[in-house]
Amino acid sequence: MGAACGAFTGALMALGMAKGFSEFSPEAKSRAESFTLQFIGAWKERIGRIDCREILNLDPSDPVQRQFARDNGIFEAHCPQCIETAIRIVGDFL
Repeated sequence: MGAACGAFTGALMALGMAKGFSEFSPEAKSRAESFTLQFIGAWKERIGRIDCREILNLDPSDPVQRQFARDNGIFEAHCPQCIETAIRIVGDFL
């Protein structure tokens, strides 16, 4: 909790399932790495940061800060945009 954005990591997992590889080969690994790097670049271009703490400007793993975020609409202000961005980027790859 509070490290890489959940939308970011979930999108990478979905991309890996769709474009990854099930049997190792240098070519398949290279393709998967390329998609990963392209995804990271597109994410940073649109969101700017990967770390949830940097996106929210607080530490959601800290119970006091997490409650502050809930009480002040911080999750609602940032998370939907991250989720939508992740979906759109994965959609672009598929």
